[in-house]
Amino acid sequence: MKFFSLLCAKACVSLCAAAIRTFCICLLVLPMLPLYISVPAAAQTFSTLYTFSGSDGAEPLSNMVFDSAGNLFGTTAYGGAYGFGAVFQLAPPVTSGGTRTETVLYSFRGGSDGSHPETNLAMDKGGNLYGATYFGGGVASSCNMGCGTVFKLKPPAIRGGAWTERIMHRFAQGNGDGYYPAGGVIVDSKGVVYGTTTLGGSNGLGTVFSLRSAGSGFSESVLYNFSGAGIVEPASPLTLDTSGNLYGTALSGQGGGVFRLTPPATAGGSWTESTLFTFDGGLTGGYPYAGVVMDQQGALYGVTTQGGAFGLGVIFKLSPPTQGTAYTETVLYDFTGGSDGGGPFAAMTLDRNNGVFYGPTSYGGAVGLQCGTVFKLVPPSVQGGSWNFSLLHTFTGGTDGCSADDALTLDPNGNLFGVTAGGGIGSGTVFEIIP
Repeated sequence: MKFFSLLCAKACVSLCAAAIRTFCICLLVLPMLPLYISVPAAAQTFSTLYTFSGSDGAEPLSNMVFDSAGNLFGTTAYGGAYGFGAVFQLAPPVTSGGTRTETVLYSFRGGSDGSHPETNLAMDKGGNLYGATYFGGGVASSCNMGCGTVFKLKPPAIRGGAWTERIMHRFAQGNGDGYYPAGGVIVDSKGVVYGTTTLGGSNGLGTVFSLRSAGSGFSESVLYNFSGAGIVEPASPLTLDTSGNLYGTALSGQGGGVFRLTPPATAGGSWTESTLFTFDGGLTGGYPYAGVVMDQQGALYGVTTQGGAFGLGVIFKLSPPTQGTAYTETVLYDFTGGSDGGGPFAAMTLDRNNGVFYGPTSYGGAVGLQCGTVFKLVPPSVQGGSWNFSLLHTFTGGTDGCSADDALTLDPNGNLFGVTAGGGIGSGTVFEIIP
């Protein structure tokens, strides 16, 4: 179980190069001791699908993705054959009621191939997996343990064969390149990969980049360099809308904020950055480590790790402007750090069939355990009504795991899948919730 200091979240980015979750372990500091509130738990079924032991991976910190056959794919920040992390597959049970089978698809060696893949994982239409490693790469630089990589894993041509890893880019901390890709990557329908680096670029304050096929290799473009004039140090996965705009969050600059990057109107032009909202670190929230989710009306939803009425994070909604350019924030829920959890580091997951959001918290929950929770947020039945917050699970640190630090994955049947960084036998778990 990791504990995070709310006050450390921003400082860890600068002092520990944004490795908040894995490499900058801070003690939990509460600005006040909130009252534990009673949050009703919804009827649900929780199952631990897999428990990591080390050689098969340890401490999963990324989201998971499904393929068309029902296989789950994810990464672990540690473990694998060499201890530098792994990409794993959980195959569905052969018979009804059976268990999933885990296979390590790739073990990172910690050198030129990268190390510690603790970031967002993506899959394209061909079943290729894309991700980033926080460290490694083997490029000469002053980055501690390397500046990170972006990798691609290609499935085997023959069932049961080996997956093939290719490095799409090794970050260099020089020549305007970014470094430390803490947010991982996404891939669009054309196979273009997008991501962020928390530091580096022409101003040293982070970048948004793209990678695309170029001949026999891949070509990187820095789409935007963050500057000291606004929010800086992006650390979240990006969100892509149907018009090609990219949305993300940044940790620094008052209390952090939400930005949009608009593609150029003509080929070869520049992307345009707009800061949609800046958090004040107080009641509006502060330091949004997670990315945002967009609904069909263009509203953005997310969480902050700090701020709010209790200083322990909020769930927010940003409504697009009806006039002008300013987005309007509505705080949908204030975390107390009690039975409801607190300090969420993971983006919420939206069930687009009913508008319900799901998400984990990194700590809080049962008194004395601080292993976190999984929550459900139901939209109001009438316009202007209240959102309903309830709990689906409170982690105990036992076989169910502890500290769910990344986004949940929703299957076509509405079931939720996620990972915990600790618990089980200490190396993390994969779980399923039937809400």
